[in-house]
Amino acid sequence: MKFKKFLPSSKLTQELSIKRFVLIGFLFLSLQIILTFSFFSRLPSTLPLFYSQPWGATQLANKTTLWLLPFLTTIIFILNLILAHSLFPTEKILSEILIVTTAVFAFLILFTQIRIILLF
Repeated sequence: MKFKKFLPSSKLTQELSIKRFVLIGFLFLSLQIILTFSFFSRLPSTLPLFYSQPWGATQLANKTTLWLLPFLTTIIFILNLILAHSLFPTEKILSEILIVTTAVFAFLILFTQIRIILLF
């Protein structure tokens, strides 16, 4: 299966290592969306989403707030791709770091989402 329609044609996406990390990040993002759709109806009305808050009711959020995870991942994914694309002609290493960071971020958010879903 070819993913040419998802990746803009540029020198950035012609690099095989960068293309792999973009596809891996896109895979993690897709899994987040699929998981949210699949388990949304089975989840209780409140979920522990805000782990930086003190333990208790302040950590809880409405289950629709779970959509923040794939939404924020999408925003970070798009912004980092645009920034990496614009920096690639002058700062190749920084562009690669942005792409790898995006894939790692998408994985960590996916992992967090799976942990939240497995609580129930």
